[in-house]
Amino acid sequence: MEHQDQLKGRYVQINDNEWKPFPDALSQGGITWKLLNVSPEMGSWAAIFDCPKGSSFNAHIHICLLYTSDAADE
Repeated sequence: MEHQDQLKGRYVQINDNEWKPFPDALSQGGITWKLLNVSPEMGSWAAIFDCPKGSSFNAHIHICLLYTSDAADE
């Protein structure tokens, strides 16, 4: 199997997905998100979050890679 074959069906056009409210039980301040990919075989998922100034996520633990960016600074 070629590397690209593993990616079929996983391409996401971000602008085609709507922002969804992130659960209030997990965050505060009106965070919204787009779920980009779920990989049950790897036990992982990828998402993009829009976090208004002053918003926060409730305490939790990451057991994998986490990438963050403050687009306001770019």
